[in-house]
Amino acid sequence: MKIVCPVCSFTAGEYKVKKENFSIYKCSNCGLEYTNPIPTDDELKSFYSRYSDIRADSTIVKLNAKNNLNRLLKYGLDKNSLVLDFGSGNGEFVDIAGSNCYGIELGETKHKNIYNSLDNLPFRKFDFITLWGVLEHINNINTITKELLKYLKKDGFIVITTVDAEGSIPYYHKPPEHLTYWTKKSLFILSELLECKVLDVSEYRMKQFSHIYLDRLLSRTPDEYAKIIKENSGNLPNIIDVPTNEFFAVLQKR
Repeated sequence: MKIVCPVCSFTAGEYKVKKENFSIYKCSNCGLEYTNPIPTDDELKSFYSRYSDIRADSTIVKLNAKNNLNRLLKYGLDKNSLVLDFGSGNGEFVDIAGSNCYGIELGETKHKNIYNSLDNLPFRKFDFITLWGVLEHINNINTITKELLKYLKKDGFIVITTVDAEGSIPYYHKPPEHLTYWTKKSLFILSELLECKVLDVSEYRMKQFSHIYLDRLLSRTPDEYAKIIKENSGNLPNIIDVPTNEFFAVLQKR
């Protein structure tokens, strides 16, 4: 069976990185790194039913949701803007964004503004569609993003944060959690497929507990050195603003 890039459809070469039961290919055309085989919806549902992330404490998620919302002000976001948050998790961003924000989350939710299906949404067109750290988890990129575009108003905005395969911060291959690792070229190709124009691709920073960030930063450092650094990090504030291995992107529907 021929293996192709899920964004630009370029045929994969022989080189790959093995990770557990998966292979990671790097597209020689657009640079996207992608997982093969792609997990099915049922396989992903099973994986996420037992998934947890110590970096996603509710306090931290809410702080970053506020920062994310503020970044949208320059694109005309106001109290009347309709916002759709795809992959809403526990709904922190939906809560911060207010009553005009609705979410989609495939897992079970009791949040009044979060739905399990696009078909159930109370509105058919939105000013903004956001995917905060979601794109790399999607197992059918073109189908899902094209479907989302149907719910975006003309000149509306798709806002994305996702893993930056060209950034200076290291990242791990983590299938089946992360299925794609993006480059600017692969993002521009996706935008062309969606008939959108890219307005911004820039570094994404976030708030994080200092001890968690330090643990991740030192995860590949020999224990003897990591211990010394941790013992001398007592002056760090509890929550710090840090660079990430993601980029922030804004696409506008043509």
